[in-house]
Amino acid sequence: MKSPKVDIIIPAYNQGHYLKECVESALAQTWENIEVIIVDDGSTDNTAEVGQSFDDPRVTYIYQDNKGLSGARNTGLENSTGEFVSFLDSDDLFLPTKLSKLMGLFADNPELGLCAGDSILIGEDGEPIGKTYGDGMPNRPEEWLNGNRIHVGSVLVKKEWLDKVDPFDENLRACEDWDMWLRLAIMGCQMKWLPETVSKYRVHSHQMTRETLRMKSAMLTVLDKTFENENLPDSWKNFEAEARSSALVKAAARAFLSGDGSSAEQDIQAAVQANPTLAQNNGEHLLQTLLGWAFSPSSDDPLRYMTSVFAHLPKNVQVTDTQRKELLGQLAVNLAFETYAQGQSNKSRQYIVETAKIAPGRLVNRKLCGIFLKSLLAG
Repeated sequence: MKSPKVDIIIPAYNQGHYLKECVESALAQTWENIEVIIVDDGSTDNTAEVGQSFDDPRVTYIYQDNKGLSGARNTGLENSTGEFVSFLDSDDLFLPTKLSKLMGLFADNPELGLCAGDSILIGEDGEPIGKTYGDGMPNRPEEWLNGNRIHVGSVLVKKEWLDKVDPFDENLRACEDWDMWLRLAIMGCQMKWLPETVSKYRVHSHQMTRETLRMKSAMLTVLDKTFENENLPDSWKNFEAEARSSALVKAAARAFLSGDGSSAEQDIQAAVQANPTLAQNNGEHLLQTLLGWAFSPSSDDPLRYMTSVFAHLPKNVQVTDTQRKELLGQLAVNLAFETYAQGQSNKSRQYIVETAKIAPGRLVNRKLCGIFLKSLLAG
């Protein structure tokens, strides 16, 4: 019996320099029954040349005038004939066993409509940056409202489920994948997580600054769409305040990362107004959430990021000076050890100096004093 066919849809716009490797990662799948559908979304670089260069009957190249990412994915879906669909952006990569592993989940769980795995984050040069992207499936479907939990390149979905909902929203310039997963979840699509890496997600150095406002606008638009849905279950409606505050906290984190503390302060203020529980216990939960973003691939200095957070907290979030010193001091110590272990003696020494400024009492740590002396000798 022939195995089910999987269509891999690759929207491509002016990233011809990544496209060859991208397509090759799709063709290298251990799951053999595939079709790779490249949708050239009006590129002006060498995308057409690369896209048409594959001498493989499994590759289909389609050109269209520019419609945006959603429009390119929709064109791919219109030309899809497989029972399953996977999406791969033209600067990202599949690991060779991605489809085989996820198809294994479908074989063991016939009721599934969508499954996904983890993604390795890579830099512009293709090298891993030591982080992954993927939070697994929520315990309750309505928790999808708190944000996108999976990378689009880690997903495999039954085509019949995509046919049950509207196509990707071509009015969205970001978060179009999250919008799709939300609509599938509302429809009752069962989803499962594979706790293994299946794809590589390329992070660009300029991404955060460029996308801060666009991501905020898109997140709030997706939530507006969702809560305007007349068929939205009551259990979902009860999540509105939490969902909107979560989106605003994410917007604030991105603003901090891009150096816009003023906008971040406004977003936090609005988040607390939407969900006052964020300010409870001196904003402890809020601070821990923002601290998680300090280690984003777009953060070049977690300590500087969190220092900016404390400097721009609005009046509706009251934190103590002791709280600030404890969190920043512990962060500086952790970074001192981490950078020293990575062979970055100068950075380690700088973080120890910052520790002395913020929380000098922490310098009684013998190991910390030891690496300070070693870093001086190395310098």
